[in-house]
Amino acid sequence: MMMCGLFIVAGMPECAAQGGLNPPQPAIPGIPAAPVGLPASPSGLYNQPVIVGSFEKVEADRQRFLEEMAKTERESLAFREQMVALQAELAKSSGAVLLPGSVPTDYRTFLSQNEGNIERGKQYYALLKSIVNDLTAESPYAGGTSREGTNPARAVNTLLKLDSYPDEDDGIARTLRAHVAALSQSVTNDRTRSMLIERVLVQTAEERKRLKWNFQMSNTPTTMNPNKRATAAEEASYMQNLKNLEETEAQLKAERLTLAHMVTEAKRQLQFQQYIVELTFQQRYIHALIACGFYRSSPAKGNMKMEQGAWPTGRDKGPGAQPPTGNNPFGTPSADSLNPKMEIPFIATISGMEAFLTNRIRDAIRDREAMDNMLKEGQINDAEALLRKMVLTAKYQPELNTIPYASRQRVLGNGGDMRELSSALAAKNYPELTRLVTKMERSGRAAGLQNVKAFAVEQPSKALYLAKQAEVAMKVGERKAAQSMMDAAKERAPLDPEVNAKIDQVLSSSLSISKQGDELKRIVDAGDYKTAYDRASEFAPLAVMDSDKTLKDRFDKLIEREKNVRTALEKCDGFERRSSYPDVWLTLCGVEPGLAEDVRLVKRKNGIAGKCARFIAAHEKAVEHEHNGGESLALAWYLSALTEAPGNAELEDRVKQLGTKILNQ
Repeated sequence: MMMCGLFIVAGMPECAAQGGLNPPQPAIPGIPAAPVGLPASPSGLYNQPVIVGSFEKVEADRQRFLEEMAKTERESLAFREQMVALQAELAKSSGAVLLPGSVPTDYRTFLSQNEGNIERGKQYYALLKSIVNDLTAESPYAGGTSREGTNPARAVNTLLKLDSYPDEDDGIARTLRAHVAALSQSVTNDRTRSMLIERVLVQTAEERKRLKWNFQMSNTPTTMNPNKRATAAEEASYMQNLKNLEETEAQLKAERLTLAHMVTEAKRQLQFQQYIVELTFQQRYIHALIACGFYRSSPAKGNMKMEQGAWPTGRDKGPGAQPPTGNNPFGTPSADSLNPKMEIPFIATISGMEAFLTNRIRDAIRDREAMDNMLKEGQINDAEALLRKMVLTAKYQPELNTIPYASRQRVLGNGGDMRELSSALAAKNYPELTRLVTKMERSGRAAGLQNVKAFAVEQPSKALYLAKQAEVAMKVGERKAAQSMMDAAKERAPLDPEVNAKIDQVLSSSLSISKQGDELKRIVDAGDYKTAYDRASEFAPLAVMDSDKTLKDRFDKLIEREKNVRTALEKCDGFERRSSYPDVWLTLCGVEPGLAEDVRLVKRKNGIAGKCARFIAAHEKAVEHEHNGGESLALAWYLSALTEAPGNAELEDRVKQLGTKILNQ
């Protein structure tokens, strides 16, 4: 039987004929009659789509999740880069390093130093500044005031006063006075002895030549005495005298070598230069500048050229060479990016060394002025960063060590908050991050932390989105994508309870997939197409993933059968609303044989039988005669049925075909 009507969605038939309303007819034998007076009830599917997502949707979801997984990997990389950037931003703004225990104890001790010690340090550095002013014409501590010129003698007297500050000076003044005395004075006895040794060596060489000539003359024949030969006694005396002279020369040369490193002025100059370089590497720029001043103003007028031997052995000699490590009294932060490099190039002259040291001191002066201004304006983060820079590059300078106690305590308190902030960022503790930034905002210390707060607010929602996507991926069978998204969510917000709860839920749901697979096979084996259709979104991914290749085809056929049933019911709803009961009957008869026993179709047939009994009887007679070869009788019954459903395209087509066939016989 040809099926009339197109695929119907939302109950809108297009090719059904308009039929009239027939009065109630007696029931056909074998088919229960519908109750008289009850209106035809729709199936409940009106305006509801009959198409559900199945394998095509599953494949689309799989492709989408492959793209989502690639996107998640890119976003995870971007997240890690953002974390590193925020850590670097915190380190740059406050000097707060992110590793545990990275803030040295000595640095905290420096910030909490006794106020009395700071006052003594101010007095000590005041004496040093006066010495610099007396020795250096272009002193960085002169302050542009008019001066009477240099006064080395007064500088020497002031140098003696530094002995009253043993803790601050650490013996530097005493060592410096020793070098000045060594360069200015000479050891006369050693110099006289060296000159005497030189004269004796000359005399010894002349004596050796005389002995040799005498021995040769005593052993050379002459015309008067052709058999002249030296006696054994003469030869033994010659050899003994020669040996004595050689021993004397060796002793004198050894003594001369011993005296050479003790008495030469060049050696004392080299030792003084080595001390200047040592002070420079220790970042005692003011002490080194004082040493240069004493060296230049020494009565001995030392060599103004810096000797190569004054620099540490094994050190690079070119510009940008680095000083030895390990001499930082405040400790060195763990992050290399936080360590300003102290470059000390090889300097050829004392004047060049003075210029280098003066620039270093001026840098420290500017840093101190900037730090004081930052503290005054409440820019504590920037002040702490600058203080750390000074600790690393000018740790023995007065600009650093004369910072008031109150200023140090402000920096210390802020550093604690910043370290807590860094720890919270490293742990991805977003509520704590938000709390700390809010606290610092209230105290006016949150400059540059807006990005951190936005980051803390944004990440939990992103992590929850990824966890929800993982749940959907698990439902469509994309376990790899689900695991990737769960890992990304855990990486973003490991401490968020909502994210962890969603991940636990996804993991729990994955355990039930195997049970759902067994249930799917049971439904397919039973041919339960209605349940298969109702749970298509649940079972379609399992059918695709199953190792049994025929399961997908069998499941798809069940879906198609249920679609056919629902389509037929949708058509019936449309016809019945227009009282086209014959069209309803034809639609129900047109379903495939395997669906004829469906309870819903049988119920609809029973409900429509009493509304078009004459049409049903005529139509069944026509079908029966046509099946048995009685074309003429079949044509007559089709014409009778057509009077009950005028304009029905299916009946008109059958009448036309049978009429043509009969005429051709």
